[in-house]
Amino acid sequence: MTGEETLGLTDSLLKSVMSKVIKQLEQKTVEGSAGGGAVRVLMSGKQRVIRVSISPRAAEDIGKLEKMVLDATNMALSEARELLKTELKKLVGNIPWPEDFIIP
Repeated sequence: MTGEETLGLTDSLLKSVMSKVIKQLEQKTVEGSAGGGAVRVLMSGKQRVIRVSISPRAAEDIGKLEKMVLDATNMALSEARELLKTELKKLVGNIPWPEDFIIP
């Protein structure tokens, strides 16, 4: 097998693995919260915000509310990234993947 064929096989394998992972991530959600649950962010496994829930008491201080939304969103994003790593590991085992490939 030539180097070019090997690269093609690797590219094909990567596309196949990522396609399977994306399908699995579409079925899952993660949640981040802040302020003792006053702000909740629901995010898809594909790292898209689905819903932001804010309790009325959280809206009393806009500065704190902004920080809680930011914190909850970052928490949900972190959870979604961990979910991606977990789903990848299920398919490829312990093959090391570069962090910048997993987390853009």
